[in-house]
Amino acid sequence: MSVTPFTTLDNELISTWGPPTSYPDGPMVVSGYFSPLWSGCESQPQFWTKFQVWEWLQQVLDMHQMDTSNFPFQNFNVDGHQLCNLSHQDYVCAAGSVGSILFQRVTELKWGDQRGTHLWEFIRDILLNPERNPGLIKWEDRTEGVFRFLKSEAVAQLWGKKKNNSSMTYEKLSRAMRYYYKREILERVDGRRLVYKFGRNARGWRESEK
Repeated sequence: MSVTPFTTLDNELISTWGPPTSYPDGPMVVSGYFSPLWSGCESQPQFWTKFQVWEWLQQVLDMHQMDTSNFPFQNFNVDGHQLCNLSHQDYVCAAGSVGSILFQRVTELKWGDQRGTHLWEFIRDILLNPERNPGLIKWEDRTEGVFRFLKSEAVAQLWGKKKNNSSMTYEKLSRAMRYYYKREILERVDGRRLVYKFGRNARGWRESEK
């Protein structure tokens, strides 16, 4: 499948979707296309809509603290099935050096559907098996699903090791956690630093589910 070269950028984007819109509390997005927060399905990218593909691109750029205003979103006017069929060369052609990161991330999603792959499951499994990684996270209220990070950077490094990302920090990890709020898998506990709560759509953390 052919993709638009990286050199064909702003004119096509503006003529097709209009100028970028900046949201006060969110990342730069293209007007009328996707929301500031990731709301697509996290796994099975082959079933994503074009809308979800662009949201996923926004998430990856945000997590890696990249400038979205210059990213050629229009080069990825594809659905999930088409996205998964692109080669590494296609990604690089469409997005330059960022293409390699995108190719790696979508490959992980395609093949990484085993238990504990997703960040919230990784956090849950640390809480459920404290003997494996003691002193990293602890329950604040077990029955309500409230927990606290004790060694936030150590957790981030462990997650980075699992995902082959040596540059992972707690700042990046907490940024990724925000994408679970809208899906009601994780919740922030207001006024309490490093404290979070499992939402109603999180599974496997309750003692009754063991």
